[in-house]
Amino acid sequence: MTGADINGPGVEAPRTDLAAEGHTITAVRGDVSDPDDNRTMAAAAVEPTGRLDVAVANAGVLPLSDVRETTARAWDHVMAIGPVDGGYLAR
Repeated sequence: MTGADINGPGVEAPRTDLAAEGHTITAVRGDVSDPDDNRTMAAAAVEPTGRLDVAVANAGVLPLSDVRETTARAWDHVMAIGPVDGGYLAR
């Protein structure tokens, strides 16, 4: 299993917990809105076994502001993480 997070240390706690239960987990730092990072994350997942059986794109962001005050840039970031990240990962 491979776990990825934009904040590298953010994936370490689950990796440590699962490793304590006997699971082998690869932790990777990556930004799902970056195509190069998606390639790196996918390569890390394939490396241990030579294949990728399942990929779950489960990332999201939420601007913590009144919707009437959300900037176009903040909204573009939400959209880059939501629908686009799965496409990058699937490629």
